[in-house]
Amino acid sequence: MSAVTEPSKFIIEQNQRALKELPFDNIADEQDADRGSIAKLEPGIVKDDKGTVIWDDSDSFL
Repeated sequence: MSAVTEPSKFIIEQNQRALKELPFDNIADEQDADRGSIAKLEPGIVKDDKGTVIWDDSDSFL
């Protein structure tokens, strides 16, 4: 197991910068995710405008 080390000055500064710049007080996305699935894609297949399948999730549980 690796030893725990303290973050470097660079990492601390970057984390402080992110806290100032990003909207960490806006938790709407987290609340939406906690509520669960909004809708299920049926049949789980997405096609582009030419009809080519670009996503097929029809047999996946995710």
